[in-house]
Amino acid sequence: MSKTKHQIVEIVEGVKVEKQYIRLPKLGQHCPITGLGRNAMDYLVRPCKANHFKAAVKSISVRRPGWKRATRLVSYPSLMEYLSQF
Repeated sequence: MSKTKHQIVEIVEGVKVEKQYIRLPKLGQHCPITGLGRNAMDYLVRPCKANHFKAAVKSISVRRPGWKRATRLVSYPSLMEYLSQF
């Protein structure tokens, strides 16, 4: 079984940049790439009782020093690999 490389390419100042992470969509909105809502993506990336405390998709939480809230970033290749199973 061959793995397909999924990538999002953005052009920044004339240079192609491959995105490794995407943000969770805002509340009430869907991801423009996958069409998944925030709750569906959150279920995939956070360990919880519903997914037997094992996240299906890799993600990281980024918080700046002194800030109370963090930003959850979803690994785009991991998300696409998970979705390609269906």
